[in-house]
Amino acid sequence: MLIAGESVRLTENERSFLTALSSSDPSHIKTKRQLKLFVQAHLTLYSGPSPEERLLRGLLSTFLPSEPNL
Repeated sequence: MLIAGESVRLTENERSFLTALSSSDPSHIKTKRQLKLFVQAHLTLYSGPSPEERLLRGLLSTFLPSEPNL
């Protein structure tokens, strides 16, 4: 993933990975905000306690842009 300021560019592998996790095409994502909203929307789909859902939440969470420490 390339990040410059607020802009985000996902690699082909990352787009494929996110598509596999979410069943949605992430190719429209161009900003940190769009990426955050995409991930958060899909995290709600996996809100159960099963080990599979916890794994999916963990994998999706790795795509959340980190916020600078203030």
